[in-house]
Amino acid sequence: MRKSKIKIGIFLTVLLIFTYVVSAGDSVTDKLERGETKTYTLDSLEYTVTPIYIYTGYEPFYVKFDINDERAPYLYENDTHDIDEHTTINVIEIEVHWEGIVWEEVTFELVLESYCGDGICDSNEDCSSCSTDCGCDSDYKCQNSECVQEVNPPEEPIKEEEKNIDLSNYPHPFIKNNKANFITIIGAKASSQNVIAAMELINSLIGEEITKIEPAYLDNEIIDVFAQNTIIVGGPCRNKAAAEVMGLSYGSCGSTSTIPKNKGIIRLIEHGNGNVALLIAGYDDYETRMAASVIANYKDYSLSGKEMEIGEDDLLYDIPKPKLDEDDEEIDNETDDEVEIECEGCISQGKCFLVGASGLRDNQSVYCDGSDWTPKKELNEDCEFDYECKINSCKEGVCKEIKSKPLIVEDKSIFQRIWKWIKGIFR
Repeated sequence: MRKSKIKIGIFLTVLLIFTYVVSAGDSVTDKLERGETKTYTLDSLEYTVTPIYIYTGYEPFYVKFDINDERAPYLYENDTHDIDEHTTINVIEIEVHWEGIVWEEVTFELVLESYCGDGICDSNEDCSSCSTDCGCDSDYKCQNSECVQEVNPPEEPIKEEEKNIDLSNYPHPFIKNNKANFITIIGAKASSQNVIAAMELINSLIGEEITKIEPAYLDNEIIDVFAQNTIIVGGPCRNKAAAEVMGLSYGSCGSTSTIPKNKGIIRLIEHGNGNVALLIAGYDDYETRMAASVIANYKDYSLSGKEMEIGEDDLLYDIPKPKLDEDDEEIDNETDDEVEIECEGCISQGKCFLVGASGLRDNQSVYCDGSDWTPKKELNEDCEFDYECKINSCKEGVCKEIKSKPLIVEDKSIFQRIWKWIKGIFR
């Protein structure tokens, strides 16, 4: 037991000799010998510094630091190097000592510069340039780089016709205070007919008072379909959002969609949290476009209730039916028109790609993880393989850039001079 305590004591002593932890404020000045390591804390930011090489052969002397496992460039006296966006290292003096044995040491200074996010509102910062440090109080807002008291205009009383959720009040509640109060959702596998229907609907709401509406979202981009008001174009056959609000399984086509054949439906669905969905769907894509045409021209129709069925006889405006080429077969929407492909990787455009394959999807770099296309990872994110990283380099479990390290050739002129002196004694 005593031997174990002795060993532990020796280990701790050695550890204290080679590694020191120094806490500091905005700056710290210290002196280190070659190979000596210390860790400094500046405003909760840690920097482990080691002078790995000090050249004192001929003046001017210079030093090379390792800081947080990153090599700094060669620095001469009075040189300054930016460690990161917050901190710099300044070389003050490089010395060589000849007292019995030869050793070199460097005096340096670590300086923490003012930066946005350090919790201090400095003279060069304001609520506009750095809201993190110079943010305004809750009842103030930043205006022209100054915090001014915010005066909220009185809320307009709710109109009587807007208190009830009914198609006769459309576009309420999707337009509020002359601003869009909804998002449009179409299926990721939607047909061109559904896309056109969504475009016509959005364009019908843009006018003199409403100048901007968000582009439509794909159903696979929505995390919570109930978190906001939505206008959903397309039925549960090809739109996951429609299936969710209807309480059906995605891929419910034809009769399983519960939509009458040769009909389109316009349905208001109220959620328990106060948000509302407007479902515009049809037995087939053409019927979906029929229902969308009625909503797009809502001023010309007598809308009422929470749900309406739309047939061809109800239309005031003709909608062209899609024409089939001579070699095309009409697909019955009651059957699954997707062809399953056996693939031990990822499928794209009907082709099978092996694990590790890379490409672009929606202007984003992706890789095949074995079952799906996954966005490539940024620098310093965890990884296992090179193909997971945007820079195609996974080192030590993280995406890390490969940096070429300069070859360091130590000048041994001091030791050569000592050896020459020793040989001179014995001549």
